[in-house]
Amino acid sequence: MEPRFTLTDNALGATFAKRFGNTSMVILQSTLPKATQDLMMLRVSQINGCGWCTDVHSKDLAAAGEPAVRINLVAAWREASVFSEAERAALALAEEGTRLADAHQGVSDETWAQVRKHYDDDQIAALLAGRWIATAESCTAGLVAARLTDIPGSSAYVAGGVVSYSNEAKSELLGVDPGLIETHGAVSEPVADAMADGALRRFSADTAVAITGIAGPGGGTEDKPVGTVCFCVKLADGTTDLRTMRLPGNRSDVRERSTAVAMHLLRRALTQSAAAVR
Repeated sequence: MEPRFTLTDNALGATFAKRFGNTSMVILQSTLPKATQDLMMLRVSQINGCGWCTDVHSKDLAAAGEPAVRINLVAAWREASVFSEAERAALALAEEGTRLADAHQGVSDETWAQVRKHYDDDQIAALLAGRWIATAESCTAGLVAARLTDIPGSSAYVAGGVVSYSNEAKSELLGVDPGLIETHGAVSEPVADAMADGALRRFSADTAVAITGIAGPGGGTEDKPVGTVCFCVKLADGTTDLRTMRLPGNRSDVRERSTAVAMHLLRRALTQSAAAVR
């Protein structure tokens, strides 16, 4: 008997499989609690209309000891009272993120704020215990330092930060080689890497976050359009996360999203470092 529909031989199915796979990978690679990840995966499966996936994730949750009432109410989490505020924030992110490709819209600022409130910032504060962090920022102009110091008790681990907006400031305050800027441009991974090194040196820190980008509305080029942002998270043990992203939105959006990405990358690097020590 020939199958009526296969994911591998059908263009629509291939698109579905790719979208679902990408969403699943993001969730499973996050540092969210396993129980929360499973709830998110179930909700994603429901939205995508995958009955098999929904069945699998429902059974996994049940096997892990999740009460049937919570499993059955995942699709109605907004009206249900059986989920914590943190779980509700995660489910909202799963819903909005899964529907991005269809709606052509971004995840709302309110949803990001709730996720940040319940996960990123508190986790980062715990992971920075015993560390000394410094920031080097260009396009975000201190927003990452502000996020770090919004957390009570941050004076125990925040050393300071440099807003190196101009090329001269990058060289004079962080020791970035002017030749590096001339060769690669101020918005480049080599410069972001050098900025992180400069922050580590200047503050005798063991953890650094550096950002350089084009927030707009001007300054973009064909190779580096507005929204191009380079990030570097570097730990004293050599652990480095260096990457470039193109972020959508207006100037304010790019700056806020750059800050959120930087905090996520920081959390990820610290989590991986802590796991390697164990």
